[in-house]
Amino acid sequence: GQPQGTVVAYWMGVEDIFQQLSGVLPIGAAEEDPNLPFYTLVGYALQATEDGDDNSELGNFLLGLPTDNASTGEWTLTIPIGSFGTPGDPSTIVQTDEQHTPGGELCFVTGNASNSSAALGENDVDAGTTTLLFEEIDLAGYVNPTITYWRWYVNNPPSGANPNADWWQVYLSDDNGQTWVPVEDTRTSDRSWRRKAFRVQDYVSTGGVVQMKFHASDSLRPGQNLDGGSLVEAALDDVQLWDNVGDVGIDEQEQAIAAVFPDPADQLLNVRMDLPQARNITVRVTDLGGREVLRKAWGNLSGEQLRTLNVGGLANGSYVLQLFWEGGRSEARFQVVR
Repeated sequence: GQPQGTVVAYWMGVEDIFQQLSGVLPIGAAEEDPNLPFYTLVGYALQATEDGDDNSELGNFLLGLPTDNASTGEWTLTIPIGSFGTPGDPSTIVQTDEQHTPGGELCFVTGNASNSSAALGENDVDAGTTTLLFEEIDLAGYVNPTITYWRWYVNNPPSGANPNADWWQVYLSDDNGQTWVPVEDTRTSDRSWRRKAFRVQDYVSTGGVVQMKFHASDSLRPGQNLDGGSLVEAALDDVQLWDNVGDVGIDEQEQAIAAVFPDPADQLLNVRMDLPQARNITVRVTDLGGREVLRKAWGNLSGEQLRTLNVGGLANGSYVLQLFWEGGRSEARFQVVR
């Protein structure tokens, strides 16, 4: 296994006896300018979230900077309105029509069209750059702060001019914006919500406040088709801060959750716990990709406990139930089947 505090990046493919690679998932993850891989966080606990809805725990953010020069498609926080090459055909989607947070409504998008039947590019990023800035992510006291976010980026729809010519860029700064270190710098498009994960210490120092900014750009190249303009759309949701969990012994993990039932569950999941001492319990459910889909505070508990968790809002699939308390955690897997 991997040590605590590891971020594992991986993709999958098939290689034949002639070393020809095919069937790569995620698509494009093995290219020279690669698409995002899959990520797994080992030994982490969620600390803070900005989801645009009910959780705003990463400090202030700015939608646009004075140095931006995009004429349309500026960052905004809103209910997304999708754009389609053929209205009504989901396979032709360009800008997302759904935010990413389970049960949420809002996400950051680079402008909305007036409606989902509007012409492509009605309010895409045009003629410059638009910036979303997180001003003050305070990392004081964290051991190994790690950031994840879900993003949508398109620069090459089938009907768009100059495909794959423009950049999605993400930067970190630990000196109040005097210098910036690139985290992402890519022209690779993906018309879906994709998760990026990285350890802050791999880019900047982690002892104080950091800033993070997201650029979506449409570059002007006079003399080219449409002066080099492209159809560019971007979205961002569920920016999250993680840190190493405390050391937990095997015996302690085994005793905290005595059983989860029924498994598979339909609407309700019973959680039987054996807590030898009082603990302030937070329960969290993630899918197998590590995405949080449910969180509840159960408060101060001790002894033998039986609690019921409503999982009726979860899709069919496999999940991980995690209990957290100061200095420890316990987890168990379960399924939802209807």
